[in-house]
Amino acid sequence: MASPNEDMFGGFDINSMDYVLPDDINADINTDILDGNFFYVSNIPTKEEYPGPFNFTLTMDAGGQKWVYSQPLQQVFIGMNKVLVLNFRTEMQLPLDEQYYIRALPVYSNNEHINIPVCRCTFHAFEDDPQSQAHHSPDKCRCEEFNNVGHVVRAECRDAIYCFDQHSGRHSVMTPVNRPQPGSDKIAIPYSFACKTSCPGGMQRRAIHLIFTLETSGGSVVGRRILGIKICSCPKRDKERQEKDYYADKFGDAQHKKRPQSSDEQQSKKIKIEHLELIQVPKTPAADGDVKREIKDFKKMFDEYSNDLNNLIAKHSKMLQKMKRIDELLRSPSF
Repeated sequence: MASPNEDMFGGFDINSMDYVLPDDINADINTDILDGNFFYVSNIPTKEEYPGPFNFTLTMDAGGQKWVYSQPLQQVFIGMNKVLVLNFRTEMQLPLDEQYYIRALPVYSNNEHINIPVCRCTFHAFEDDPQSQAHHSPDKCRCEEFNNVGHVVRAECRDAIYCFDQHSGRHSVMTPVNRPQPGSDKIAIPYSFACKTSCPGGMQRRAIHLIFTLETSGGSVVGRRILGIKICSCPKRDKERQEKDYYADKFGDAQHKKRPQSSDEQQSKKIKIEHLELIQVPKTPAADGDVKREIKDFKKMFDEYSNDLNNLIAKHSKMLQKMKRIDELLRSPSF
């Protein structure tokens, strides 16, 4: 039977991979964890759920004004910087002789983009790190010095560990698993999200999943759960819109599919059509004039909309140029 490591990394045991640990990292596990660069993240993370030996599960409380959950889409819709409390459980108590962690890793849902790390957009990252110093060196992450600038997913707890894997370029956040409080069997972790799914220069409207893995201090994965998420301005509106599209795609063809008609039904339909043709009111010039007027008004509205859209795109381009200019001035020796 394949080990959890083999399941996560496609047949390779991570504990046997000598190149996983950078040479300059101390062998002491506590130092490695605090450094934030210890744990290896696969370049192509698997999105297969894996309850593991402890039956690792994920639930959430009822949604509110800040976020909603769609059962058919299996997706959370939440506002930027709003808190989502997730409840993790194991069927049996975790061994006390080893420390366990829950890692939250964002990935793109579409396999076409699965190999691209999920990062914050240029605009939101600029607010925390205007000179782009957090990743000035490609093999070192200094995000913690700049308000965790590269991390889309944040854990709102004091013992959270923000990680960066230099091999895959992925940011993730890990939380030590403490024993549930008396009278409770769940481990509650509050998360927030520091960028929108629609942000240009970031996720760019690409759907994302959160991969939650239960891991040992040695990096072994012993549980995995997946949750779809969309970070947006109007969670309820976007949920209703996407569910409508979902049901249209799933049931639209079946609703419009017609069963074969019998000869009697075809004859009856023919009679009705002929009767309608006899009583049909001929078109009048006034009706044609109404149609032409509506078409003219629509074309005018469309032209106005196109002009407004072009102006918005132009302003967006100018903003990006201004940001680039500010960054150049900040980097200049005279600043």
